[in-house]
Amino acid sequence: MLFSLQRSAGNRAVSGVVQRVTEHFVPDVGEPHVHVHDGGVTFTDIGHAHKYLVRGDKRLENNIREVRADLGSRGDARSRKINQWIRRRV
Repeated sequence: MLFSLQRSAGNRAVSGVVQRVTEHFVPDVGEPHVHVHDGGVTFTDIGHAHKYLVRGDKRLENNIREVRADLGSRGDARSRKINQWIRRRV
């Protein structure tokens, strides 16, 4: 799963994705963002608080639900964009 996320983020023209060797940041390195890296997929919130969404090949469903619910309650465009990306790719 992780490698398909990396391929989709790295090989497709995804608007707002910054590619760094084997790392990708959605929508960019500003907070909040999603960080796709060799160890998994991490959500980084404002204040640089981290929460794994995928660790290795294991989806952390509770974390995914929590992050999506939190982002959904914010109502700003950046949070909606991240929430949609998580829904479609994680």
